[in-house]
Amino acid sequence: MKKRISFLVAFATFMAVILLSCSQEASKTALAPEEAISLFLDRTYGKHDEVRNARIVRASSVCVGTPDGETDCNPFRDGPDEHKSDYFMKIKRMDRIGNSSYSPNESASQSGDTYYVLVTGVGEHACHACTGMFGAFVFEWRSGELKITASTPHLVHGSSGQPAHTWELIELNAVGYRGWRARHGPDQWGGHLTGWDTIYAPHDGKIVPLLTLGTSYLYSGPRHENRPDGNAFPEETDLITELYPDTSDESVAVYPMKAIIKGKLKGKQLRPKTFLIPFDEKEWKYRPSEEYETFAKQG
Repeated sequence: MKKRISFLVAFATFMAVILLSCSQEASKTALAPEEAISLFLDRTYGKHDEVRNARIVRASSVCVGTPDGETDCNPFRDGPDEHKSDYFMKIKRMDRIGNSSYSPNESASQSGDTYYVLVTGVGEHACHACTGMFGAFVFEWRSGELKITASTPHLVHGSSGQPAHTWELIELNAVGYRGWRARHGPDQWGGHLTGWDTIYAPHDGKIVPLLTLGTSYLYSGPRHENRPDGNAFPEETDLITELYPDTSDESVAVYPMKAIIKGKLKGKQLRPKTFLIPFDEKEWKYRPSEEYETFAKQG
């Protein structure tokens, strides 16, 4: 009888362990990755406002700095209320990369799904110096658990209250290091119509800008009132830059960028010029060559 009781107790204990294990596993997988990410964004930006169909962040709308987010401006700094704006944060894109997970500090890919999530926010104020806002995140989804590998929720970008309109996820090396290319503009500043590309990517747990490059430029020069039509612009500059990773060497930590410039420079048709923009691993950013910088100043 005692043996039977001991057996029943052991069996009951065994079943309890099995049920507890199943319960814990179910708790891990109860949420789909997209649901877990949505909950994370609720904690980061506040819950989704059904009326405005966005998560709302209150921050400064005027940041003096470069258009790529490399600025000392803190969007949450103290300042006059007229410089504050509601930013309406929405998921711009969510890219799932199956069975790949890369960190610059790791030598090889690991199994698991990686989610690249981009959230952009349009501000209430549309003044020229008013920036847009965005946040970028890299998550790993493994065994029903969400792990954050890189996160920067608040970056200023763009003008007139708008961040970049066009974003794409691009491969930056041969073993799964990826980042976003943001295309903003063309935007008019002092008679110059300019567009630019910025590359953002994960590094040391954050999302950082790797490169900002002007990719479109139009300047029609001063009017020549002594001409009969009064509207001639003989000094017109109209340049377009094709920018893309140079994948010829798969052994590099980060691909260099190739920039091909075409168009018209100061009234003359330009023979296409190609520049290679190398990547500086110590600084973890691209360093345009002196030759490129010299040419760019001609515009």
